[in-house]
Amino acid sequence: MSPLPPGPGLPAAVQTIALPRDPIGVLSRCRSRYGPAFTLDLRFAGATVVLADHETARPLLEGDGAIAHAGAARRAVLPQASPGSSFGADEERHRRLRARIAPALAADRLEAGRELIAGVAERQLESWPARGPVLLLSRMRSIAEEVFVRLVLGVGDDARATAIATAVGRILRLPGNPPLAPPDRDNQLGRAVDAVLRRRMRPLVELLGRELEERRGAGAGSEAILDVLAADPSVDAEAAADELFVVS
Repeated sequence: MSPLPPGPGLPAAVQTIALPRDPIGVLSRCRSRYGPAFTLDLRFAGATVVLADHETARPLLEGDGAIAHAGAARRAVLPQASPGSSFGADEERHRRLRARIAPALAADRLEAGRELIAGVAERQLESWPARGPVLLLSRMRSIAEEVFVRLVLGVGDDARATAIATAVGRILRLPGNPPLAPPDRDNQLGRAVDAVLRRRMRPLVELLGRELEERRGAGAGSEAILDVLAADPSVDAEAAADELFVVS
């Protein structure tokens, strides 16, 4: 096997703390010093190779899916990722799951939702304080979560869209910026993190179950992800949550 690309020689604990505190700064400095491919040593993920140039990444993107298991790699970084999700799956299962959600993420469909996206942003901006600093990342995440729920999942009812977006936000918002990779479930800390994620997942599973039940009764048939999942009678609320989110 080829040796890993060079990278910082700092202890793993230092790199693990530095990356979420200043992700753009750390990655930019590493790219300037080591080139478009470098290796970070992260406490829970181990040696992590970063490809910071599209030409450098191209061979990886075009790799043989039977050998290059991106889902397994993601699960190494995020142990709670489900092998039943498009995020954590590989080979034929990943292709099948990806094909199921692809229409909802098509460029023309998202372009057609431009007015919806603008409306979400405008409504949320109205709640921002008129004076003083704001925590921008958190507020931008709130906009992204509501857009995802309304446009990609296809939830039109205001109350239910708000409830689902809130539940999604509680799952995704872990400490850090971006979140630190949670430890695996083979130790006390990892089991505690896993328990928190599972507890936060329960309200979302209940909300998704209601959506699927209603859509099946109405016979909805749009390209929104929840309509696509509702069309498959084998998908229940647990399976839908497992497929759409990372927690297994």
